[in-house]
Amino acid sequence: AASLSDGEFHRMQLQLIELRTINYELEGKNKKLERDLLEVQEKQEFLDRELGKAKQAINKSKKIKDVEGLLQETDSLQRKLQSQEEEFRLQNQTLMAELAILISGNEELKKELDDLKDHSVSSADISSEHPESNDDIRRLQAENAALQKKLNVLQEKCDRELSSRSDHSSQNISTPEIPEQNR
Repeated sequence: AASLSDGEFHRMQLQLIELRTINYELEGKNKKLERDLLEVQEKQEFLDRELGKAKQAINKSKKIKDVEGLLQETDSLQRKLQSQEEEFRLQNQTLMAELAILISGNEELKKELDDLKDHSVSSADISSEHPESNDDIRRLQAENAALQKKLNVLQEKCDRELSSRSDHSSQNISTPEIPEQNR
């Protein structure tokens, strides 16, 4: 066993003290770094939770926006449907008013024609005695036929309009009854 001199022993003690000091400093730094790491990990966990909450809020916001968009589209379509229904009601009322006018005109013409037939003795007497009455009768008959034809066309148009509208609308729109005409 070799013995150490006092100088060497003293130098080794200083080195040992220096190494221990460095070791303590490194242990301190290590503990500080571990604490910092723990804090960073806690912050990361907190931020991850906040990110999850933010993503959920964004998803809810997107769903709300989608629902709001659908509601707006539904409202728009309902307003459009109501507008079309109102237009149909107005058209239907107009057609019914025209039809009523034509029916009353047709009835008046039929009454006039019946009155003329009742007051006439015979067609030969009328043509010989009143040639202008014969012309009136022909004119009234032609006008009656034209009005009857127009009445039929309007009735068919009204029926088609009602059937096409009833196919597209869930509401029932009642139409006034039209008295049947002798044809």
